Amino acid sequence: MRHISKVVTRKGLLLPVRVSEMTRDHAGYWDAHVQKLIGSKRADQDWSWPRIHLTTRLAGGALGQRPRAFVVGIESAPHFQPCVMLLLVERYPALHDHGRSSVFVWYLSPAPTSYFVEHLGYSRDDSPSESHLMAAGMDVAITHSYNCGLSGLVGLHADKGGGDALMNWYSAPQKGGMSLLPKGQPLPPGFRRLRGNDGRYFYHDEATAGSALKRMDIYR
Repeated sequence: MRHISKVVTRKGLLLPVRVSEMTRDHAGYWDAHVQKLIGSKRADQDWSWPRIHLTTRLAGGALGQRPRAFVVGIESAPHFQPCVMLLLVERYPALHDHGRSSVFVWYLSPAPTSYFVEHLGYSRDDSPSESHLMAAGMDVAITHSYNCGLSGLVGLHADKGGGDALMNWYSAPQKGGMSLLPKGQPLPPGFRRLRGNDGRYFYHDEATAGSALKRMDIYR
């Protein structure tokens, strides 16, 4: 299944993008040019993508969960301009059905509008919104789930640092469109179960994944 090849700006124009495997250079670029522009109200305000790229891949590999890191970047000569960073694992029990495997999103970061305006020289109207870039990143996760033969199943935990706004984005039908795992419902075996379900876990089943995928088909 094909990944997206375009993102939309606030004025409705399309920018060509490419989904690629993340490299250390991508992580370093993000740390140098994007991370400092992320606001204090976002869950990823203190993230270090070079550290995430290194340590999470090592940890995921040790657990046998097959980590994969992706970047969505704008194809603009002469540079590939990262605008979404994503790290997931391919082998994680589905949150709603522990007998099945799913993709689990560990980290997802959309570039803020200030990156496009202050660093790349776009106007605000010529920039994609953070919400649309979040949807683009989630589409990569869903598409990858299908490509792994996992029927679009995806799980994630909405970091508390994102507050209610992040919860609302994941649950909104025309945004994340995910289902909330009821608070207290057991998580799959492992350290997450030991920490407990805090009521901030979301998942895609076949139905919600299919709906989310269709919303993004126009950008393939």
